[in-house]
Amino acid sequence: MSAHLDHRSAAVLAAQARLRKGILVLLLIIAAGIIGYRQLEGWTVVDALYMTITTLTTVGFMEVHPLSDAGRLFTIVILITGVGTFFFIAGTFTEYVIGGSLTGVVRSRRMQRQIDAMTGHQIVCGYGRVGEQVALDLEEDGLQVVVVERDPSALQRLGDRFPCVTGDATDEAVLARAGIARAAGLVAASGEDTANIVITLTARGMNGTLQIVARGGADEAASKLMRAGANQVISPYRLAGRRIAAQLQSPRVSDFLDLVMHSRDVEVWLREVTVRPKSRLDGRPLAECRLADELGVTLLAVSEGGSGHLLTSPPATLSLGADDILIVLGTTEQLRRLNVLAGNAS
Repeated sequence: MSAHLDHRSAAVLAAQARLRKGILVLLLIIAAGIIGYRQLEGWTVVDALYMTITTLTTVGFMEVHPLSDAGRLFTIVILITGVGTFFFIAGTFTEYVIGGSLTGVVRSRRMQRQIDAMTGHQIVCGYGRVGEQVALDLEEDGLQVVVVERDPSALQRLGDRFPCVTGDATDEAVLARAGIARAAGLVAASGEDTANIVITLTARGMNGTLQIVARGGADEAASKLMRAGANQVISPYRLAGRRIAAQLQSPRVSDFLDLVMHSRDVEVWLREVTVRPKSRLDGRPLAECRLADELGVTLLAVSEGGSGHLLTSPPATLSLGADDILIVLGTTEQLRRLNVLAGNAS
């Protein structure tokens, strides 16, 4: 499939080059016609242009003025070369359209305008099995997703499912086209650890506040990804192993977590809520917040300052502060009310 697409791309590029040459030759013929009629017949520029165009298009209109023998011979030359050039351009343009270039250009520009209008979106670098599932889950959560991919087979599978930037995610220009400056998060989901390290390093340099989650295969890759700027490193193999082991030991617990995290058929959700500065939760101890009594949410853990360290079963005397992250369990309405108190919604 890759070889087929590369051949198709080469054919399209060749058609583009021939089309440009054909248009250039046509413009030269028109210029030559204007100059020739002015020199041979002494006509005005408008008369010479009109005669040249009617001759090239073979519309059959009568001559602007009676032609001399030299003018008639010149018209024959213009007619032969011009009609041949017209046929060449028409055939090349047809090849260009059939090759998919025109459609691809229009589609690419439309998609880029869509991406340029996005803000707070998620960028998924790599549309393999992991990247595809990440993009689908993010979309189900109501988030905007932009995919960055260069592999032809992955691009074919992607189709028009998500807005896409075609190119290497390690390239700053490609990430800029994906709107990294306006993005909220990025997933480095390449199947190669080296590529994910470079993607993470490049992305962190372009957006210092970006939430970056990177896929890590080898154990030693995790520390390198963290040093490169990843907020979190996920190993699909280790995660799958732990999940299988948990399913064997505590199948009901695993089923419950799957239910509250991924199912669309329940009213209870496991989510994290960030406490914003000067919100109604900022500076208040948990005992005064009365999250369970007044809102009905269950507080499971607190990450103070969003540091990543989770304080499970936090004491009632713990005072919440700006940027604290609450891990809570509740219904959609309960979580909405909590977000209002935390300053995340009005």
